[in-house]
Amino acid sequence: MNDPDEFAVAVSGASLKADFLGQQKRPTIVEQFQTRQWTLDFQQAEVRARILGYPPLDWASVALMRGEGESSWYGSSVSRGFLVCTPPGEAIDGWIGPGFECSSIGVPASVWEQCRRAAGHEGSALEAVVVPVPPDRFVAMERCLLNLRQSLRHTEDRDSALVALEVADVVNCFMTQVWELASRAPVPRESTRNRARLARRAEDWLRSHHDVAVGVSELPLAIGASRREVEYAFRETFAMSPREFLEKIRLNAIRRELVRAKAEESRQVTTIALDHGISHLGRFPSLYRRLFGELPSATLACSNRRKKG
Repeated sequence: MNDPDEFAVAVSGASLKADFLGQQKRPTIVEQFQTRQWTLDFQQAEVRARILGYPPLDWASVALMRGEGESSWYGSSVSRGFLVCTPPGEAIDGWIGPGFECSSIGVPASVWEQCRRAAGHEGSALEAVVVPVPPDRFVAMERCLLNLRQSLRHTEDRDSALVALEVADVVNCFMTQVWELASRAPVPRESTRNRARLARRAEDWLRSHHDVAVGVSELPLAIGASRREVEYAFRETFAMSPREFLEKIRLNAIRRELVRAKAEESRQVTTIALDHGISHLGRFPSLYRRLFGELPSATLACSNRRKKG
């Protein structure tokens, strides 16, 4: 995958939105295996990107972080050796950085509940949470998923229904272990949760106003927080300032419009930029190229060639 919009299918059955926050050095690789009772995905990315969306309706998603690259989920920094648990109805909410690599499993709510009971967890609910995995347990869980991928790659001579049943057993065992670990995980500090919530409110406001020439100075008043609180929430949650984040939102929105534009209806690039709140047109082409590796005019020309082809 080379474009932000291609990330929409990076998690089986999910509907994701990605905004690049830095230039992608190499294409993102996603390998997927799917049935009606489980999904298994392997992702590897060399890009800094904001990821937001939902698993399939009433499905849970659990990701085992395997790469050395940093990422952040639900306001908490995550690296190799963590589980990221997204229960049914919760959003997939975070960002990834270069060197990101994970394996993720998705299951319907019925299987999620079955694994909760098998783990002996008395509570019926689990919030979205990141969980550190003990090193020995992590090695075993990673090996389990890699062996499963290898097996699924070579099923030509085996009965597909039997393979699906065998994989389901492994998936259920894995998710039961997830419940055992997640139910004992320390509760995130309330300050961390509050900063993540504030950053999300601020993000929503910026996205809804990115197409007008607003400044981030208006943001604190609009959401009822101090400038220092907003700045700290963004640094903690997204590892960048609100100003930098708004710039990236605008550039991603411009790219989406350039990719969709039809040759016979194409507007000037400068007009599209102005329509998305860009006020410094002199700096715009270089900012765009720094993020996407090409000038906006090249994106538009490439889009038109694909449509003609």
